[in-house]
Amino acid sequence: MGVLNLGLQNCALERNVTEDEDKFKSCGSMAQIRDAIRKTPELKGTWESTIQPVQQIVKERFQRLTLKDTPFRTPEPVQ
Repeated sequence: MGVLNLGLQNCALERNVTEDEDKFKSCGSMAQIRDAIRKTPELKGTWESTIQPVQQIVKERFQRLTLKDTPFRTPEPVQ
């Protein structure tokens, strides 16, 4: 985990703001976001489009890391 923390050092992450942002503001956890998406399925595409750039930044930073000359594997994030 220490190596992953080094990979995220000096990295600021923020989701893109959307027109449906008010529906996600009341959510304080991923469980609440999943519940909101279950209640309103059209929010799933909105959530994926706002979180995808953040996931890409984290993936790119982790791909640069190595541990004992072995590069980290970075699978596709779960949607």
